[in-house]
Amino acid sequence: MGRIVVSEFVSLDGVMEDPGGSEGTPAGGWAFRFERGADGDAYKLEELRDAEAMLLGRVTYEGFAAAWPSIEDEQGFAEKMNGMPKYVVSSTLERADWQNSTILPGDPVSYTYGRTDNRGIPIYGQTGDIAQPGMQGFPGFSPTEAVNLGRHNIAFYVDAESQVTQRLLLGAAVRHEHYSDFGGTTTGKVSLRFDANDSFAVRGTLATGFRAPGVQQLFYSQRSTNLDPSGTLTDTLTARQNSAVTRAFDSGW
Repeated sequence: MGRIVVSEFVSLDGVMEDPGGSEGTPAGGWAFRFERGADGDAYKLEELRDAEAMLLGRVTYEGFAAAWPSIEDEQGFAEKMNGMPKYVVSSTLERADWQNSTILPGDPVSYTYGRTDNRGIPIYGQTGDIAQPGMQGFPGFSPTEAVNLGRHNIAFYVDAESQVTQRLLLGAAVRHEHYSDFGGTTTGKVSLRFDANDSFAVRGTLATGFRAPGVQQLFYSQRSTNLDPSGTLTDTLTARQNSAVTRAFDSGW
C-alpha cells in the first residue's frame, strides 16, 4: 500500500500564507527570500524522486503549471516535476494541459448543488432517480436550551428473611424512594426457597419495579437546522420535559 507525503511551506512561527508571493499579500514571498542551502536542495530532490505521483489543489496546480514547463535545471528537479503524473482535485478546473495531468472532480453529488440554492439543478442518487437535497447542522446549545437543574432523593429499604421450617425460607423486602423532581414510589418483593432434599431446591420471587428517568432524560434538549425537501431551512427541536414547548402540547409532567 502506498503512502501520502504532505509537503508544505510553513515558517517557524506558523505562517503558511502566500509563501511564493503570487497572492499579493504584504508579507508574501517569504519562502524564497532565503536559500535553503545544498543540504536543503538535496533533501527536496530526494523527496521528489521518491514520489510516484503528485496530488494538488487547483490554485497550486495553476501556479505550478504556469512555471515548471519552462524551467530547466542540472539536478533534474524540473524534469521530474514535468514528467511525473499529476492529479488535480477540483470541480472547477476545466483543463489540465500540464504534462501527465488528470483532473479528479470528485462525486458530482457532493458539489453540484453548490451554494446556488437552485432547485433546477438535478442531483441524481444511487438508484438514478433525482435525489432530494438535504442537510443538517448542529449550531451548538443556545440559551433557550440551557438549564441549571438538578435533583436529590431519599430512600428507605427494609429486607427480612425467616426460616419458617427446616426446608422453607421466606423473605420480604420493601423500598420507598422520593425524588425531588419526580415524586415518590414504593416497591416490594416476596421470595421463597424450598429445599426438596439435600440436592434439589426450588426458588421463586415476586416483585414490583421502578426506575426514575435519568437527569439527562428529563433536562436534555437540543436544536438542529435541517434543509427540508422544499429547500427551506427548518429548525428541529428535541424538547425537554416540562419545557414551554412540551407544556404547550400538554406533554409535560
